[in-house]
Amino acid sequence: MVKGLLEELGHRDVIDLGDITTARGAEMLLPLWLRLYAVLGTPNFNIKVVRAVE
Repeated sequence: MVKGLLEELGHRDVIDLGDITTARGAEMLLPLWLRLYAVLGTPNFNIKVVRAVE
């Protein structure tokens, strides 16, 4: 449902990580974000997932 909504809003490459039982993995982005914020001194950055071309 969320993937469909995001695509309707114009997002082209949505990656569905699963239901709430998989949230623990996605939550691990917070420590990475906090470290980058500390090093860069600003929250104005983004993280990008790049898919390998086969």
